[in-house]
Amino acid sequence: MLDVLCGWQGDLAGEGMSCRIQKQRRRRSAAHGDDLGRRLYEWRERKDLSQSEAALKLKVSTRTLQEWEQGRARPRGLALAAINQRLRV
Repeated sequence: MLDVLCGWQGDLAGEGMSCRIQKQRRRRSAAHGDDLGRRLYEWRERKDLSQSEAALKLKVSTRTLQEWEQGRARPRGLALAAINQRLRV
């Protein structure tokens, strides 16, 4: 299925993104996103927070927190710095 999607240059392939770039992003996300998502989930559970409450503390939307926890997205810039600070405390 991936080969079929990589051959397509439309919306299904990431809006014209090359297959090489897509694979790089997936590898990078898999290498870093899972660990961060797991750490976020564990922090939230330790503090006995719902996703909504944790999202408020991190000043992001609930949907954004869900994406991070599930490894489908990754925080960048100031959000990443804020998360790292919270997780250390």
